Amino acid sequence: MKYFVTIPENAGDHIKFAAEELKFFLEKITGGSVAESVEKSDVIFSLGETLPFIDSGIEKTEYKTEDDSELLLIGNVYYLFGASDYAVMFGVYETLKALFGLRIFTETDFTFTSSVPKEIGRIKFSPDIPVRTVGIYPVYSQNERYMRRLKLYQAMEKWGVWAHSYFYILPPKIYADKHPDWYTADKHDLCLTNVEMRAEFTERLKNLILSTPDCVYYMLGQEDNKSTCGCEKCKAALNRYNNFSSGLMLEFSNDIVSRINEWKKTACPERKLEFVTFAYLKTAKAPVVIRNGKYRLIKENLHTLPNLSVMIAPSGATSSYSYFDERNTSCYAPNFKSDEAYPTAESIYAWKAVTDKLFFWSYSANFLDYNVPFLMWNGFDQNYREYKKLNVQYIFEEGAYSWRSVNFTELKAYIAAELSWDSSQDMNVLITDFMKAYYGDGYEYVREYFDFLNDYRETVIKETGVEAFYGKYDDFDYLCSGKYWSKEFLDKALSVIYKAVDKFFYKGYQKFTEKEWRIFGETLSCEYLLLCNYIKEMSDETVNEKVLRVTAIAEHFGMIDEKLGELASPDLSLRIYTEKWLKQTEEI
Repeated sequence: MKYFVTIPENAGDHIKFAAEELKFFLEKITGGSVAESVEKSDVIFSLGETLPFIDSGIEKTEYKTEDDSELLLIGNVYYLFGASDYAVMFGVYETLKALFGLRIFTETDFTFTSSVPKEIGRIKFSPDIPVRTVGIYPVYSQNERYMRRLKLYQAMEKWGVWAHSYFYILPPKIYADKHPDWYTADKHDLCLTNVEMRAEFTERLKNLILSTPDCVYYMLGQEDNKSTCGCEKCKAALNRYNNFSSGLMLEFSNDIVSRINEWKKTACPERKLEFVTFAYLKTAKAPVVIRNGKYRLIKENLHTLPNLSVMIAPSGATSSYSYFDERNTSCYAPNFKSDEAYPTAESIYAWKAVTDKLFFWSYSANFLDYNVPFLMWNGFDQNYREYKKLNVQYIFEEGAYSWRSVNFTELKAYIAAELSWDSSQDMNVLITDFMKAYYGDGYEYVREYFDFLNDYRETVIKETGVEAFYGKYDDFDYLCSGKYWSKEFLDKALSVIYKAVDKFFYKGYQKFTEKEWRIFGETLSCEYLLLCNYIKEMSDETVNEKVLRVTAIAEHFGMIDEKLGELASPDLSLRIYTEKWLKQTEEI
């Protein structure tokens, strides 16, 4: 059976990319059965609004998201169409899954169950979360093909400005000397009550919008700190909002968006503009009270305008449990176990009284040290099911995003992508299927090792109180501390995964296959912890061998000279550590 792919004459880049991808996978699945012309084909795939689609008279149904698409077979033509070019692009992968059982795990790892298409009726594809982004290297922004194959957007795609944007819009370098009162006393954030500042902020935002005609989203995002303005007007505003910093932030954001909406009527009426503000650090708590068992705004003027959303970023929470588990607490005080801690779930649900549209910025790494096992899998799937219930419109799952790391990083990217598309999937099945494809022979020992590490989470919490923190609290040591990882546990964990490694280790590094390197790479975290904490309890020979193994892994995966983590000192890298460990053996 020969297949031909047709696209509109004026097709955009996303449709063209979709056609390339469809041809690539059809050749892989069917053994090269892609025809060069319609005349030489048995089956046609029509992508988007082609002439055959227009002539067919097919009517589109209503779509919930811009990524919704439909697949329909009429005669010998499969019509794939949808709400947008993005919908068709992502719909190609869903089409191949529906017809041939295609499963894509990474850019290069995929499986399929049949080379003959299944019989279908009219199928609709729709993601649980409309805009899905994963901040994990390389699908954060570094590898578009990998990202698209997981049905993801680049985190800043469609954004005119993203994240902590106050100073991007109103740079202190330009304005602070002339207008010091536009900023907090420490120059770390804006004075949100300043009338002149608001006017200039609005003008600069207008210019930004006009200079980014293809963008939809614009972040009105506080800077990445807890700085609060101490001027009299800001003090009065905080008092008016029961000392909720989020109250003043929402007043400011609504005012700016209202001005832009009025300007847009004549400046760019055809544009769709969506604005987003943070629930983060000082603004993490919504300005609400509980009355009759329901969250109520303390002031009605704080409900967001229709095109203003709130991006919840629970950086004070932990990943030991789902954000929505009653055991999960958040704290922004120096000590995690303090009176300032509060239930994470309640703080999230409270924002539904403020806005009709939620965005979410989730965290799934310890940003001080990517090499430490981050035991965040218990409840990870529950997060995504709750996002769907909350009608979350955008998800950014932030992990190790700037450079490659091991520690089940590719697995994390895959699971986040899959659950953001369909949160009803069984995460354990997804994990096993991924490991079969990604690690190949010996995957069962990797799975056993993975489960052994993750099951240790409860032991660590029970014995030490430490949880899967994203950063550092004064009442706990760094997560690489031997307080949390006994030598006995680490040795036992390695004995599990070395059941797989020992089958190929004798060949030498130069002869490892890429899948063997992947298995070997997962040993780094436990070897690293042993060297960090128990070097004096090991022989020089053992230390030297472990250093050689850590070095080989770090060099192979391009990690050797990178920082230990995004928030780690630039003076700390695996190369520096390995040199230090070897020096210690000489001194001993």
